[in-house]
Amino acid sequence: MNYFRLLIFLVSMALLAFFLHLLVYQTYFTHASISNSLFVVGILFLLPSIVAISSAYEMFKGIQYVFRVIASPSFQRNYPRFHDYKAEKVEKSKTTVFLEVLISSFLIVVIAIILARVSMS
Repeated sequence: MNYFRLLIFLVSMALLAFFLHLLVYQTYFTHASISNSLFVVGILFLLPSIVAISSAYEMFKGIQYVFRVIASPSFQRNYPRFHDYKAEKVEKSKTTVFLEVLISSFLIVVIAIILARVSMS
């Protein structure tokens, strides 16, 4: 894990939350509005990073195989079984970047939740 890249992700998410806040709330800064902006940005980065780390996108390969078999008869000659198609499409994803995105977005969401608790009290 690269701490410098983690810091870059944190700063870029904070800047994105700031610009989102300016877009939605203009210059009206409260704990609740800052929390809302941080939470939206944090969730938008957190969920795709969880999908990438868990390799959940692999389930779409079966759907892609079925549609390609239906659309092209030559495709089925090249890959008679799904196992053949999957064996050729094996790729390893680099999870270090996604781990840093996951950690930084989790921190942003935690900060947003803390600010929401402060604004409710």
